[in-house]
Amino acid sequence: MLNEVYNRRIIELAGNIPRLGRLAQPDATATDPRDAGEPRPDDSAPELQVARYDLKLALSATADGTREEQLRVAEILRTAAADIRGK
Repeated sequence: MLNEVYNRRIIELAGNIPRLGRLAQPDATATDPRDAGEPRPDDSAPELQVARYDLKLALSATADGTREEQLRVAEILRTAAADIRGK
């Protein structure tokens, strides 16, 4: 629990670091191991990054939950995805 609080605070602080932009000709692309190799967009809002991180923590906490809890979380995610898509 304490790690989650510290991790969230670190992400919030990192989100406030000014971005200098992309390199004109990068040698490689950075990835976050939590994204299973998906590149993290440099131009995403820090608030979105923090929200994604919070969601990942919440999902990992429910992975060992009861079937009912997992079904409840699945319904929340379906509703949120539809809301994000504007449906």
